[in-house]
Amino acid sequence: MEPACGTLFDDEMTEEDKAALETEMRKTEESERKTIEVKSHERKVHRAAGTPDLEVREEHVWPEVENRDDYTELAPEVTDTLELVPAQMYIRRIIRHKLVLKSSLQIADPDRR
Repeated sequence: MEPACGTLFDDEMTEEDKAALETEMRKTEESERKTIEVKSHERKVHRAAGTPDLEVREEHVWPEVENRDDYTELAPEVTDTLELVPAQMYIRRIIRHKLVLKSSLQIADPDRR
């Protein structure tokens, strides 16, 4: 006995349909196999603004703490940016000071390391 309802693949494909399907499959395979070539380029290295004849304006930024004597200062973080003011150019240097809380032993004996 045959099933009551037919399936999508009950009808056989004609030779034209098979040829069209074969052509479409070849095109798809070729497009998937294509290799994209990307030309390499030279990477430019950013150099620091090391122009010695420019003025350097320093800004010091300190952490907001109640008693700075209770802290030990670490090496500051320095950021140089090139600033351009109309008819004037200078280097703006921001120095961010870093503090770390001293231990209770250092507070009791300041000469202790």
